[in-house]
Amino acid sequence: MDKKILIEMALYILEITGGVDIYHLCKVLYFGQRRHLATYGIPLVADDFHALPYGPVPTNLYDFFKKGDHDFQNVIKKGSQDAQCILFGKRNADRNYLSEADRETLDEVIKEYASLPFEVLKQKSHDEYWKRASEGNSKVMPLIDIARSAKASDGMIEYLEEHLAVELALS
Repeated sequence: MDKKILIEMALYILEITGGVDIYHLCKVLYFGQRRHLATYGIPLVADDFHALPYGPVPTNLYDFFKKGDHDFQNVIKKGSQDAQCILFGKRNADRNYLSEADRETLDEVIKEYASLPFEVLKQKSHDEYWKRASEGNSKVMPLIDIARSAKASDGMIEYLEEHLAVELALS
């Protein structure tokens, strides 16, 4: 996991949306991960997505929020008393950490998902792959399943499997 890139992606989402709650931030990243895997065969973000009751959540980002991570808090602030779950960037994202493909993917999913109501996002993220992971011991959604949930082509799934096998062999 590259913490800096993950935080810059969160800042980018907050910058483009003008601020969202943690739920919407997590879902935009999840749907971005899906789309990026299906389109490019590589993850958008190096974070595990856990199948939690309200849908897939990027584990490290959610932990930064819950545990009050110092680096996260230095650049992302919570809203006022009556809107503490709304997050805002204290600065704009450093676009040097995001590729053109990253920004394109995020722009597309922000447009499609960022303003959807909670229940709609929950329904859209609760598919057979979320269900399978939520019933497992680790709750981690495999990248292949995330790609399949975005209806990635057979060729892209094969490419992703090969890419993941090479990464595993090199680690």
